[in-house]
Amino acid sequence: MKTLVLRTLLACTAALLGTGCGDGSQPASTSAIDQRIQELFPADPPFGTTNRDQVRRMMQVPAAEDGPFYMVNLIRHRERAEYPDGRETDLTGAEADGLYGQSVLPILLDIGARPVFVGDAELNLISSDGETWDQIGMVRYPSRAKFFEMLERQDFRAVSQHKVAGVEKTLVLVSVPQQAPFPDEFYRVDMSSVPHPPTPDPPITMAHLLGFHEIAQYQDGRETTLTGREAMALYEQGREQQDVIGRGVRPGLWVDIEGELIGDGRTWSEFRLNNFPSRAAFWDVASVSEEAGSEHRNAAIRDTYTQLVAPFINEWGYR
Repeated sequence: MKTLVLRTLLACTAALLGTGCGDGSQPASTSAIDQRIQELFPADPPFGTTNRDQVRRMMQVPAAEDGPFYMVNLIRHRERAEYPDGRETDLTGAEADGLYGQSVLPILLDIGARPVFVGDAELNLISSDGETWDQIGMVRYPSRAKFFEMLERQDFRAVSQHKVAGVEKTLVLVSVPQQAPFPDEFYRVDMSSVPHPPTPDPPITMAHLLGFHEIAQYQDGRETTLTGREAMALYEQGREQQDVIGRGVRPGLWVDIEGELIGDGRTWSEFRLNNFPSRAAFWDVASVSEEAGSEHRNAAIRDTYTQLVAPFINEWGYR
């Protein structure tokens, strides 16, 4: 249980530092929102740039329309923790972030939020800019108002120093589900019948952060009216023809990215979780990717991070 709690630190997107934000029950005036943003985010955290336009959009959502959403987190830890007050410490970045996670989890649960996916990035497979990540996670929040309520809490502010000390860089992305979840029966896979069962190799998850081209860009220079999303759909059709479902592969949660809350200023389109019965199952499917029309995938994607993730929490895993 202790290890699990430590792992939940990554999914706790309360990496944001600040003071009072109000109850968010009604959209405030522009001047009031600007003042709240300044109070919450007087300066950028050391691990990324705060997108204040995204903060403003979240604060402007009327209470009647403010429902659940998900924060996607990609985190890279410092090798050694570096506290803002300059204290001496023997903690690694991951250990300092773990201290944060132990304390922030009860705060999340208290406001009705919960980590829904948490895992170590075991292998960074694709990175459009060479960046690598240590942990991947998602938190479900009941509303944007509750998220800002969390930020104003004194207990949250007290433990945030550990997050600052432990994290070198992070992407924090606001997202909403693309569709209703699949029924539980879809995830009840007879693992003894798949080509590569999880014995002793446990299930693994592929995490894909995707930024699509507005118009697909094929390497051979062909002219096309396909959007990036449409080109990606062609690739997915090819994968279906390979009977990946019969191999035990199951999609987890797929979400549309509403905006980047903390990051480096880029825009993103989707985040996807896909489950494989084992690492061997993943490599089996990956070995025939060219047959699935990977040219369409390459044409679709502008930016991406793709990681093989060993999950500790996965609400969309196998039943």
